[in-house]
Amino acid sequence: MIVYKVKCRHLTDEEGMEYDSYGLAAMREEYEVMTVDEITVRKAEIEALACMCNRGSLALEHLMDVVEDWLSS
Repeated sequence: MIVYKVKCRHLTDEEGMEYDSYGLAAMREEYEVMTVDEITVRKAEIEALACMCNRGSLALEHLMDVVEDWLSS
């Protein structure tokens, strides 16, 4: 079973400003089997997306389609 977790990266932009960028990590047991980094800078939104993926038992092969659809909405 795949469980989706929020992944945070601390980054610096071209002007030297620091910010947090959030993505998703697809976990099987304790192993990351796939990650999608830098989806958004809004933590609450990515938490909601991870919850939706987990609640729907999203299959790993559909993750990129879901992320693309989410970004375009």
